[in-house]
Amino acid sequence: IAAVAPLRRLDAEIQSFRIFLPMLGLAGLALALFGSWAIAGRALRPVDTMIKTACTITLSHDLSSRIQAPPHRDELGRLAMTFNEMLASLEAASRAEQRFVADASHELRAPLTAIQGNLELLRRYQDMPEAERAEALAEVTREANRLTYLVADLLSLARADAGVPLRHCPLDLDVVVLETFREGRQLSQGQTLTLHPFATVQTIGDEDRLKQLILILLDNALKYTPPIGQVTLGLEHS
Repeated sequence: IAAVAPLRRLDAEIQSFRIFLPMLGLAGLALALFGSWAIAGRALRPVDTMIKTACTITLSHDLSSRIQAPPHRDELGRLAMTFNEMLASLEAASRAEQRFVADASHELRAPLTAIQGNLELLRRYQDMPEAERAEALAEVTREANRLTYLVADLLSLARADAGVPLRHCPLDLDVVVLETFREGRQLSQGQTLTLHPFATVQTIGDEDRLKQLILILLDNALKYTPPIGQVTLGLEHS
């Protein structure tokens, strides 16, 4: 027995399926791409917000601004918290620097004003009594020395902030002490400043820092010593 059936309809369906299958693949690919873009955009939206906030802070120099942290505690949330902590630290440092600059400006302005005033007084009144002239010159000397210490302190702070290391060079410590002793005598306000004992000492260190340290010690000693008192500076081998 032989059965015959037409295959035209089956061939047509196969041809249609051949056309539909690539279209279905393209539609699936487009849907996958759209879904990936939507998910990635939603996931990276906090990063975009952080970038915009950081750019705003950079342009406005407003360190009080903060990034709105995501509600979830994932990597992005921790990144936002860390960034906000860094901003808080920078804001505190900026405020401290502003206070320091204001205080330093005031401290530097006071001795400069006193020096300028006394020099102008000496210039205008050349026939000033000798006692008043000596007092004016003494005040100029005191304020100049004070200005020297203030500038030295500012230089030390700047070096510390810049991370400038200490120098380690061979030096004659007795020469440094002697030079400092001579400069320290100008700071005396009636106190007797003596140098004893005084030995020859060679060491390794930073000459400028050592000299500044000795001057600070002398200044404090003279500041808290009565005018009729005595301050002794010595150097000896230990």
